Amino acid sequence: MPDFSRRARLAEWMDDPATDYPTFRACLADLARVNRLTLAYPPTLAFLDRVVRAGLVPRRRPLAILDAGSGDGDMLRAIDRWARRRGIAVALTGVDLNPWSARAAAAATPPGRPIAWITSDLFAYRPAAPPDLVISSLFTHHLDDGALVRFLAWMEANAATGWFVNDLHR
Repeated sequence: MPDFSRRARLAEWMDDPATDYPTFRACLADLARVNRLTLAYPPTLAFLDRVVRAGLVPRRRPLAILDAGSGDGDMLRAIDRWARRRGIAVALTGVDLNPWSARAAAAATPPGRPIAWITSDLFAYRPAAPPDLVISSLFTHHLDDGALVRFLAWMEANAATGWFVNDLHR
């Protein structure tokens, strides 16, 4: 039986620099499917609903949300749909270290949506203005313990209003 008392440290295929684009994109497509089937979106969307109910949504500009480790962008597309249903203007940014993520996300996103895809080391990324919210969906399990602590500090330092982590234990 596996030992679930400690975090797994095995690399995933998508984290291997030798993985080619078709394999990487197939991993992202599989993950988006798993996210839908396992109801990965509702916790993040419920957080956004709480932010709206608390009156933390900006009135004179779009709500700026940064998704750290955005992968193929399925969470930001879900947030875009959530915002449209509620009449909330958003400015969405997906940041991912792997340049293939931005390529896959752009290909999967309908044109004209308020989503920017950035390839960057998150710790080096400095947005022009701090995002209102930083979200992280199924990203932190890719980090070792030290990077996870650094990431939590990064979110605290960079999110103007708040941050939310939605992840699994592996």
